[in-house]
Amino acid sequence: VRLDRRSERLAWLAETLPTLAGSGIIYCLTVRDSETVAAWLTARGIAVLPYHSDLDTAAKLRAEDRLIANDVKALVATVALGMGFDKPDVSFVIHFQSPGSPVSYYQQVGRAGRALAASCGVLLRGAEDERIQNHFIDRAFAAPDVVRDVLAAFDRAEGPLSLNRVQIELNVRRTTLEQVPSNSMSTARSDGSQRRCTSERCSRGSTRRRASTR
Repeated sequence: VRLDRRSERLAWLAETLPTLAGSGIIYCLTVRDSETVAAWLTARGIAVLPYHSDLDTAAKLRAEDRLIANDVKALVATVALGMGFDKPDVSFVIHFQSPGSPVSYYQQVGRAGRALAASCGVLLRGAEDERIQNHFIDRAFAAPDVVRDVLAAFDRAEGPLSLNRVQIELNVRRTTLEQVPSNSMSTARSDGSQRRCTSERCSRGSTRRRASTR
């Protein structure tokens, strides 16, 4: 269902949720949307709870228990509601925005109806979907200058170089180093040697160029 504006999707949810049987899940892309949608529906007398990574473990477990017991109509959740959650009688799964990938969509919508004769899945598409997804894509990889600095550190090293050493030398977070694409750290050098990097150690091994007979 294409509804470009958030207000249109919120109105659709407030009108449609009371007509759906059982309880289910409303997926959102961000923590902010999880809270916003949950607050909107609660203010209109629909029993829902937000569910996202900013909640502590106890709060998330309480929310899960209430949905399992059908004490709430829905959890308004981000991807924090992971594969470990098990409720065979989820009646509906609604996406407030398009998920980040087809795989994510099939994993999430597949939670509906596993022990029911019928269930409902609805994908609401909004104008901001592409912007949000591009934001997550941009954050998935390190900035170009960080990649260049990391590769320069490997070039300067005469022997094996751990990522911990690179982290100290460049004064960057470990999570930032882990965002450097691994294929960037396994590229041929002009002198015939090659950098090889795993998650813990990068070593430089001598390689010979072989002429291709093909």
